[in-house]
Amino acid sequence: MKIGVIGYVLNPRSGARAALDLAYSLRKIGHEVHFYSFSLMKDPNTLKKFENDGIKVHLIEKSKTLFVGFFSDFYNLSKLLRKTKPDIVNTHIPLSLFLAPWANGIPTALSYHGTQFNVLDERMIEKNIITKPVNFVINIVIYLKTLISVRLATVVIGISKYTQKEAKRLYKRIDARLIYSGNAPSEFTTQTKVYRAKNKKIKILSVSRITPYKQFEKTINAVRDIPNVNLTIAGSSPQSKYLKFLRSLKNQNTKILINIPDTVLAGLYKECDIYASCDKYLFFGMPILEAATFAKPSVSLNYAAASELISHGKTGYVAKNQKEFEKYIKALVDSPSLRDKMGREATNWAKNFTWDKTAKNYEKIFKKILRQKIF
Repeated sequence: MKIGVIGYVLNPRSGARAALDLAYSLRKIGHEVHFYSFSLMKDPNTLKKFENDGIKVHLIEKSKTLFVGFFSDFYNLSKLLRKTKPDIVNTHIPLSLFLAPWANGIPTALSYHGTQFNVLDERMIEKNIITKPVNFVINIVIYLKTLISVRLATVVIGISKYTQKEAKRLYKRIDARLIYSGNAPSEFTTQTKVYRAKNKKIKILSVSRITPYKQFEKTINAVRDIPNVNLTIAGSSPQSKYLKFLRSLKNQNTKILINIPDTVLAGLYKECDIYASCDKYLFFGMPILEAATFAKPSVSLNYAAASELISHGKTGYVAKNQKEFEKYIKALVDSPSLRDKMGREATNWAKNFTWDKTAKNYEKIFKKILRQKIF
C-alpha cells in the first residue's frame, strides 16, 4: 500500500512522536510511506533517518495568519496529496490538515489522542472574572473542531481504551477502534540492561513536556521530605511561566533538564530506580512504558489511561490521590527487592506494546477499508 501519515511536525521531542514512530514502523513492514507535516521545528536527524529508510517527507510552511492560514494549510496539503496519491491516510493532526484528505476523497484513519480542554490554564493566566467564560468559549471551539474530524473520519482509532471510550462518549463514534501505540523509539530498544550502582541515592525520573497539566509540582512535593532521593525532570517545549514556577519549588535534590537528546534520555531511564507521573491528560503515557522497557516500576496518579499502562501492585502503583502517590513512592524507595521485582514484571508488561504490533494492526484496518471500499 501507499500510505500517507500526517503529523503536526517532524520532531520526536515535540509531543508528536507517535506519528513518526508509526510511519517508520509501517515502512519497516514493507509499505510505501509518505509523511506530511508542517516544516516548523523540523529535526534534521529525523529527516535524514526517514530519507535513508525510504520514507518520503513532504513539509508544508505553516501560515502565521489565523483564519487565512487555515485555508492556506488546507490548500497546500491538498496539492501535495493530489500529487502523491496515497491509497489511504492516517492523521494525527489539526482540522486544517485533516480536511485535506477528506475533501480529496482519500480514506482517512484518525488516530484519536484525546481532547484537552481549559487551555487558558496552561498559560498560567491569573484568574479573574473573564477567564472562566473565555475558557468556556474556547472549549466549545475545541470541541467543535475535534467533532468535525472525528465524525468525518473513515475510521477512528483510540490510542488507549480511555481515548476509545472518550471518542464514543464525547463524539458519538460508537464504532471507534482500539490500537495501542508502541512503547519506545528504536533508539531505546537495544539498551535494556539494568544499571545498578552501589551506595547511590534512589533516583526518581519524570519525563514529558514542561506544561502545567503534567503537574510536575506534585512529584516535587511528594519527594521533598524523603531522604536519600534525587528527582530528575526531563522535559521538552517548556512553558516559560511554568518552568519558572517549578524552579522556584525545587530543592537541591531536584534537577530539571530541558530538550535533551534521546541518547541522554536513554541513560536517565537506565540509571533511574522509579518512574513517576502526575499527568492529568495521560491518554497513553509512552514514558511509563519506556521506563518499563528498562525494568523500572512506575507510580502514577489515576488519570485517564494510567491503569492501562501500569498493572497496579505488579508493575508499579496507580494512586487515587496525592497521599497515596507519596505512600507508593516511599514504599518503592524503602524496598530494593520490591523495585527489582516490579521492574522485572514491568519489562514483561512492556512487551505487550510494540510499534511492530501497532503497525500490523493498523495495516489490517487499512486493508479492510480499501477492500470493502467503506469510504
